Amino acid sequence: MNESMIFHFFIKVFHNIMKCYENSLMYLCINRISYFMKQILEKSDLVKLVTRQNYKDEALESSLFYRIAYWPYRILKKASYRYANVLEDVVNNSFIASSTQYLFERLLLVSTRFYGLFVIVFVITEAVLTIAFNGFWFMPVLLKFIVALAGVFFVLLNKPLKDLYIGSCIATFVGDFFAINDKLITLPEKRCNKRFVNTLAIVVGFVLGVCAFFLTFKWFVFSVGGIIGLALVLWKVEIGVLAIILLVHFIPTMMIAGLTVVTFISFVLRAVFDKKFTVITTHMCLWIIIFAGILLYGGITSFTFASSMKISMIYIVFILFYFIFVSTVKTKGHIYSLMTIFMVCGFFVSLYGIYQYLTGAIGAQAWVDADMFADIKVRVYSTFENPNVLGEYLILLIPVCLGLMWAAKKWHQKVVFTGITVTMCICLVLTYSRGSWVGLLLAIGIFALFVDRRLILLGIPVLMVLPLMMPESIINRFMSIGNLTDSSSSYRVYIWLGTLNMLKDYWLSGIGLGTEAFNQVYPLYNYAGIVAPHAHNVYLHILSEMGIMGLVAMLVILYIFLKMILITYLNTKDRFIKIFVVSVGAGMAGYLLQGMFDNVWYNFRVFLIFWMYMAFVVAARNIQKRSEKSD
Repeated sequence: MNESMIFHFFIKVFHNIMKCYENSLMYLCINRISYFMKQILEKSDLVKLVTRQNYKDEALESSLFYRIAYWPYRILKKASYRYANVLEDVVNNSFIASSTQYLFERLLLVSTRFYGLFVIVFVITEAVLTIAFNGFWFMPVLLKFIVALAGVFFVLLNKPLKDLYIGSCIATFVGDFFAINDKLITLPEKRCNKRFVNTLAIVVGFVLGVCAFFLTFKWFVFSVGGIIGLALVLWKVEIGVLAIILLVHFIPTMMIAGLTVVTFISFVLRAVFDKKFTVITTHMCLWIIIFAGILLYGGITSFTFASSMKISMIYIVFILFYFIFVSTVKTKGHIYSLMTIFMVCGFFVSLYGIYQYLTGAIGAQAWVDADMFADIKVRVYSTFENPNVLGEYLILLIPVCLGLMWAAKKWHQKVVFTGITVTMCICLVLTYSRGSWVGLLLAIGIFALFVDRRLILLGIPVLMVLPLMMPESIINRFMSIGNLTDSSSSYRVYIWLGTLNMLKDYWLSGIGLGTEAFNQVYPLYNYAGIVAPHAHNVYLHILSEMGIMGLVAMLVILYIFLKMILITYLNTKDRFIKIFVVSVGAGMAGYLLQGMFDNVWYNFRVFLIFWMYMAFVVAARNIQKRSEKSD
């Protein structure tokens, strides 16, 4: 690729275009204006206020609230120091730890033929039973055929899995992130009866294929995966972190909540029994604990206690992931690997959304205003059940994927991340979510301002040409922003007015968490008889659910988050960390702007991703602080 004439031709053309553009009068004017604005911004009191490091971790740790919140952990930690050796032997020699390690060793020694035979027999058994009893469906059969072809490939490869594993990027990541010792990847060769192993693969594949048919394929995967995953997560808390990052895009809320609970249990056990493991705390932790307490209060004092307490518990469980992540992710390599996995998952979510558009997915028409936008036939929602929620999700991902592309040093990495970014952008366009489009424009603008101002200069002519290239349906949808004749826009305005009317009586304490509490109180204050499940504005919704203290606590957390981003950006010398925190911050800025037009916490999984992004930035800040101390 690097030696190809086509590659060099396009690079040369691009450089010539940029050279002509940089010598133009437009470039000089825009460059002067952007430089002038940057100078004003850097000298402003606002930036000085945000970037001033006027806090001390020692002051936080000596505060009364911190000592009360941290007291249970300190008691357990002292007990672990006293009985550390005994506890460590018990844990390491436990059935879960020993059986998991033994299974991992055996799986590495088995040939890929075993896995190939298992996959082929499993898929064929399940597919034949499904066709015989339920009929033929093209897409499921096609997918199973592709999986079976992968099994054929593994059969033909016929190498011990260990040979493929050792030296691979997967082995490097697993050894570093999961702290797998070298003994597990330098296993001695052991002879095994090939006929017995192949027969075992066929028998197990057949039995599990039958089980998958009777349980349905989805529930079979969840059941078997849940049992295996439980053991793995209790063995290594890092496996739980990776699993949550992988599965938050795809599986239902309660399953991801259960996985988070198990991961937190593993985290507590690790913190108590492992003398080398430390729970990392920052000044943001104090406010997050306060906010979690307000969530609990909002559930207890709600007009609908049962439903609000359930929502409160889900929120608090997902907030716990922040503490797990910050204490587990400790290197730049961890951040890069986990965020890359996150982006790849986002790529598949986007592909599924595009597939929905091409095939006209069931329910995708329900979100279309047929009177106002007759030319819009489908709004995609992918795995998030709502096009606006999918838009909020993609706002968070696109700037980060763009940042990973910008920070990449190798051309093939840039190509991959560019492809993922373009796919996500196409999917975002197909949501027809206007608030998400505006949020993405803000996110890209912030990214360009802090990473490379030349992107602003390039973006202006692109934005001028873009309307000429876009379909009429997209142009009409974008131009309808603020048009009150659109039912969606007028609907939101009436909901905001009704919510403000309700807040005259409930601004102090709120009405409680969730749709049921909102629907019980809001109809007494609504305008024009408009019924709504939430306030369609995340700030009004927080205020209506938790009162003024909930909103203040959230704004303080966002302020600290912004402060961490700017301090890390200004102080770090690491190019990747600098670009990474800016791209995460840009995504959050676009997401929070979308929060002006919708309740961006309505979907629990997006709520979890919000706290993931918080944790990513705090982890990056901690890495930067450690590098400063080492220097």
